[in-house]
Amino acid sequence: MHARFFAMAALFGALLTAPFAQAARHLPQARAAESYAHAVTEARVSIAAVPFPRAAQQRVFAIPYGRFGFVPIRLVITNHNDRPISIAEVRVYFMSANGDRIDAATPDDVERAIPLRDKRGRQIPLGPFEVNTHARDSDAKVEQDFRRYAYNALAVPAHATVAGFLWFDVEGLGTNPLTGARLSVRQVQGPDGQELFSFEVPLEK
Repeated sequence: MHARFFAMAALFGALLTAPFAQAARHLPQARAAESYAHAVTEARVSIAAVPFPRAAQQRVFAIPYGRFGFVPIRLVITNHNDRPISIAEVRVYFMSANGDRIDAATPDDVERAIPLRDKRGRQIPLGPFEVNTHARDSDAKVEQDFRRYAYNALAVPAHATVAGFLWFDVEGLGTNPLTGARLSVRQVQGPDGQELFSFEVPLEK
């Protein structure tokens, strides 16, 4: 009986962890920014915004952010100049169709938005025991995603591309928050140190 129980427990554990194994999909290397559908070029600097609104796209992450009202957006910057450019002071905002300006979320913002019941998971009976479907702490997963994928570059070398993700809280913006929205990228400095005009990148065409 004990052998049968532990075999069932092992099988059940494998079923629970399988979605997370499948979630670790490979994120394609970023291409030149101007090759994406949503891109703007100024002074030989191209910036693209690549939203990941669908659940299938978000499998690369450890958390299904769309379930909690967040949309991850991959920011891609390509510098076609012969000298590096600074993005140390860059500011990025999600601008909704109604003019709402939304700052990029921090890990704490995301963690606060995840309901306690999702953090605790569900207790599923397995014989005389109960198994928690969320064995790993969701806060740790959020922080893991931010460490692995968040945009944190300070400069873009000459003829190079850098990329990373920003998360935006679009809860309350309707079923299609990307419609009519744009990503506003400000305070990018050109190779001579001058501040370039704001890059207003549409999120849906």
